[in-house]
Amino acid sequence: MNRPFSLKNLSLVVATSSILLCSFSPIANAGETDARVKAALEKAGIKYEITSDGDFKVLVTCPNDRTQVVLIDSNTNKINGTTVELREVYALAYKSSGLLSAELSDKMMRQSHEKKIGSWEVIRTSSNNNLAIFTAKVDAKLDENSLAKIINSIGLVADNMEKEISNKDEY
Repeated sequence: MNRPFSLKNLSLVVATSSILLCSFSPIANAGETDARVKAALEKAGIKYEITSDGDFKVLVTCPNDRTQVVLIDSNTNKINGTTVELREVYALAYKSSGLLSAELSDKMMRQSHEKKIGSWEVIRTSSNNNLAIFTAKVDAKLDENSLAKIINSIGLVADNMEKEISNKDEY
């Protein structure tokens, strides 16, 4: 039987992924605003605020009079040995003082698999809160139309999850 994906291949994928994850180099300095993002947002006619970290904050309009905050990171990372430069576009959907339930974690993992772009991540803060964010790591040089579509997509996915989990419109 010819299997396109074996355990041997899985080990190689895990090892390669680990190497790639350890091979990112930050490019921009913290607090600096990336002029490429500013130009793309302005060209697309998207209103934004700049955070104290130099990131861009956009408010996405969602169905049923809801909104979702989406952040575009000014800092970028380059995969060592390549010309690939990535930035994160992300939105918070849920904040928990404890661990996420197994059911919610499973739902987020399954949804991450189904999405064409973006995935769920859980980030533990210094105050031990867990933040569930939907994030996409995208080309740092995206044109205004692509960036606008990704911002909207990230916002809608995060808002749908926030609504499903809490039925609030907090983020």
